[in-house]
Amino acid sequence: MIKIRNTQRKIPVDLDVFRKQVGAVKRTLGREKYCVGYWLASDRTLQRFNKEYRGINQPTDALSFRADIPYDLGDVLIGVQYIARRAEHYRVPLSHVLPLVVVHSLCHLAGHDHDHAASEERMHEAEGQALANLKELGLFHGEGIEDIYSSY
Repeated sequence: MIKIRNTQRKIPVDLDVFRKQVGAVKRTLGREKYCVGYWLASDRTLQRFNKEYRGINQPTDALSFRADIPYDLGDVLIGVQYIARRAEHYRVPLSHVLPLVVVHSLCHLAGHDHDHAASEERMHEAEGQALANLKELGLFHGEGIEDIYSSY
């Protein structure tokens, strides 16, 4: 199951495509039977949660919260406005950047991290497989995102 809540209204997001991207990444990671929730929210909401949970008083692109419940990956808050600004900075469409955030956040929820070189390598491998699968399905057109991708 994929739960999506979109409370931000400034940036249009195709929620059907977003849902398909999340589903495809879950399958790539072998977590298709797991629940996950996505909340597409405003800068103000992300700033509030970022301050509360990380002690950083500014908006961010995403915050992932793992669940301690069987077959529930957890929830992700997505800062759509923040991501749109990054896309604009790099002169690429939001639709090229948002899948990177989906892939990165789902990899974190699936247990990957980038705290050490070995785990970072495994995470990048999983991300690469997920992005390749999205491209194959026509759900990702990431031309011009190399600089952005290297920041994840």
